[in-house]
Amino acid sequence: MITPRRLPPVDPGLLAEQLLALKEIHPGWRISYDSGIRVWIAIRSPLPGAREVAAGIKYMIRAASPERMGEKLTEQAELLKALPAPPPPPPIPRGLLLL
Repeated sequence: MITPRRLPPVDPGLLAEQLLALKEIHPGWRISYDSGIRVWIAIRSPLPGAREVAAGIKYMIRAASPERMGEKLTEQAELLKALPAPPPPPPIPRGLLLL
């Protein structure tokens, strides 16, 4: 009979420190750790718009380690910085009666 491989236990104190550090560095993301499948998950907040999605901004990112999550979120931040400013909204026509 083959016994399943057991992963070493996760240190809750270290996990909390890593989560806090990632959240401070990347405030535009809701970051969590799923201890059941041992994966780091980040969800963009607010959701990316069409312009951001076209530039490669992701809604959700998964990573196996906090270091890799930091790298992926830094890549996303660089993509956001490279986006040109959105065009200004069109002016509101004057002289029209709006009901």
